[in-house]
Amino acid sequence: MDVYTHEGTDTTALNSKVKKDGADIDNPNVFGKKYTEQAASIKEFTEEMKWTAGTTHVPSTAPASTTAGNTAYPCYMYKELKKLGRNPNDFGKKYDITLGYRIYKTAAATTYDTATETSSTIDVPAMQTYS
Repeated sequence: MDVYTHEGTDTTALNSKVKKDGADIDNPNVFGKKYTEQAASIKEFTEEMKWTAGTTHVPSTAPASTTAGNTAYPCYMYKELKKLGRNPNDFGKKYDITLGYRIYKTAAATTYDTATETSSTIDVPAMQTYS
């Protein structure tokens, strides 16, 4: 799973479409590029992150698909936080997140099918300190 962090207000680096002169155009950061070439300046070093899926924290069923012949499955990932050595600056914040995916036929492909993006805000409470 690739993770990209947008600093500041420009959060469109990976959008399929962007606005230019009031019109929606193909995003030049994405369109015609292999997925490994997209938004390299904001890509996190994911080998330093441990992602986990499939625990009891996720429901065992998902809402039924609205597309005939399709089945919806619950899907989620979470990042484990170390108990010791946590960065207190990662806490006491609100994070605006957008999740989405693109399916490429090969690693060299520059075209894709895009699923609907989902956006949300995560409120991370301040880290509790003990004296």
